[in-house]
Amino acid sequence: MERTDLRALPDEALLEFAYQDDRLMVTRNIGDFARLDQQWRSSGRTPRGLVFVTKQAFPQNRNLVGAVVAALLLANERSALPGPDTVLYLQPASRAAENSSPD
Repeated sequence: MERTDLRALPDEALLEFAYQDDRLMVTRNIGDFARLDQQWRSSGRTPRGLVFVTKQAFPQNRNLVGAVVAALLLANERSALPGPDTVLYLQPASRAAENSSPD
């Protein structure tokens, strides 16, 4: 279920919410969240894990949400989702499957 109350929150508040609720942060806003990650680390805090979704890997089109969900599910099945102090640049499920298939 979508949390519409989170839509207008500043990035720092979103990261804090994810931290307090023990959630990963999945975002396309890589620049701002990479900067926040550095700020948190500098102050001794560690986000629960960050998943960056690039525009190159996931173009903005009608399939965006489904493609991201499929990639997250595959990463979860492979135990590849990031933990604390880790960043994952998400790859589409089709590309991730290609990279893991035997030669």
